[in-house]
Amino acid sequence: MIPNLLTERLILRPFALSDAKEVYEAMNDPEIYLTTLNIPKPYTLDTAQNWIRSHQGYFIEKGMLTLAAVCKKSKELVGAFSISVDKKNNMGEIGYWIRKKSWNKGYGTEGALEIIHYGFKEAKLNKIIGRHFNNNPQSGQIMVKCGMKKEGLHKEALYKEGYYHDVVYYSILRSDWLMRDDNIKEVNIFIRKSTTNDLYSLYFLHLNIDTLNKWEDISNLLEGKEDGLDLLIENNKVIGYKIVEESDEYKLKSGVYILRDYKGILNLING
Repeated sequence: MIPNLLTERLILRPFALSDAKEVYEAMNDPEIYLTTLNIPKPYTLDTAQNWIRSHQGYFIEKGMLTLAAVCKKSKELVGAFSISVDKKNNMGEIGYWIRKKSWNKGYGTEGALEIIHYGFKEAKLNKIIGRHFNNNPQSGQIMVKCGMKKEGLHKEALYKEGYYHDVVYYSILRSDWLMRDDNIKEVNIFIRKSTTNDLYSLYFLHLNIDTLNKWEDISNLLEGKEDGLDLLIENNKVIGYKIVEESDEYKLKSGVYILRDYKGILNLING
């Protein structure tokens, strides 16, 4: 079942077929069509109805969430917010459009923040991206207000209306989101013993966090001792490891070795 989400001024709810006429009108507004990545043309009332009918299936099969944004006070349809999910890589992409009469009221930021919150808290994503045409910087301003950081410019990446558009990419990592507002309460770090199945993930982790210990000694420890290493796990992600005591046999220095972006989180948790 598609969830309902609430913000201070908005109700984010599943679209109903009764919304189709307003969706049709919005999608045929040139100022929305020309600044939005994936609106088909022509866009008919049937297109709007079929789009609405598809939401439940996409949510069940792929985890894609699409919600209508309705103003609590006026009950008017303000726009739409969505998050698609790449389950293999635990990554999401947000999208949104706002009806022109609702521009410059902060609804874009308010809804996008809630969708990002859903992506990290409920969908347990590791990363959320957003993108926009380079000629629509207002969309990028919304992403920045949501804590997203610019990743780069993809030159002439999308073709629309006879023109190849540059596309700007933004992203926010779960570790960045945890440090915002009161989201730190969602952190869930636990420790488990490593096994030889962790060898490759530890190899990549080690390259980023440990300049004291040699990888050869760590891999020998994993394969040579039953107790292995203590792994730090957060949201199914190995974020670090702990060497309890120095080892003459493996020439390892004791300590906690953790990804840089999680050091601040641990410090915040530990006071």
